Amino acid sequence: PSRSSSRAKPPDSGRSENRSSRVVPSILSSRISIEGVLNLAWFKKDKRGPARHENPDEAIARYLEELRQADVQGTAQPGSALNGLGDAYLDKGDLQSAVEHFRQSAEAFAREGMYDNAIACCKKIRRYAPEDENTGLLLGRYYAAKGLRADAPRELDGSADRKEHAGQRKEAIEALTELVRIAPERVLQREKLARLYAENGQRDAAVVE
Repeated sequence: PSRSSSRAKPPDSGRSENRSSRVVPSILSSRISIEGVLNLAWFKKDKRGPARHENPDEAIARYLEELRQADVQGTAQPGSALNGLGDAYLDKGDLQSAVEHFRQSAEAFAREGMYDNAIACCKKIRRYAPEDENTGLLLGRYYAAKGLRADAPRELDGSADRKEHAGQRKEAIEALTELVRIAPERVLQREKLARLYAENGQRDAAVVE
């Protein structure tokens, strides 16, 4: 045999097969991971409010008993129980009761100085009942308590506008009074407050503003 033919080697079919076997799983794993991301995105988008209680009626009874025990002991009703009660009513489909207990929960958390929790409860109300007229006032107060000087005036000013348009001048004055207290440099809001005072027959207060 010639020297060149003695050095010739047959094709390494095994190595080629190994490369192929590595490529196929790689493609499959990429496909699986992409599909997993898509499924997760769909879940987050479509399942943003899953039920928190498999048996809402049982949960409602449990939370009501916890609140009753607090009343018996003469202690403040815990914000966590009120919030849970709101969730349970939401799972049951009773939106009105859910919103009312989220509001009570926010107020209970605020009394304890837990403003982040209070704000979270208000955001629940805004999510499920965006037309609620009182959420802006509460959020404005809690943002102000946390020293958020950009968020608080925005919420209070919006609340005042909604109250005025609804013919609730007294409530609009309340929101604007809190706004100018934390942001006295807001000239337009001070002028609006003075106008509302005058329209409400409170001329002395209007002159002060």
